[in-house]
Amino acid sequence: MITDQELILIQDTGNDKDGRATRYGGIWQYIPLRCIDSVSLSEVANDRLTLSIRCQPDRTIEKLFDISNLPELQQLCFELQTLTEHARVTG
Repeated sequence: MITDQELILIQDTGNDKDGRATRYGGIWQYIPLRCIDSVSLSEVANDRLTLSIRCQPDRTIEKLFDISNLPELQQLCFELQTLTEHARVTG
């Protein structure tokens, strides 16, 4: 999810210790747009894609996605590049 100030990455927590899907919870990461240097996609094994978000100072966040998400991820990368350039210029 992209807001006017940040990128919010939301990841499901998966299953509980009994193997049942959890109803609530997740891992939320908030990344200020002004801190994002670049974003890129790369293909990895088993029809997966890695979204790499390079942040200041010298931090990279990587998330795995199914290749079926390629069009949406390409759009996300384009939007992030545009927004981060604007965020850095306007401060």
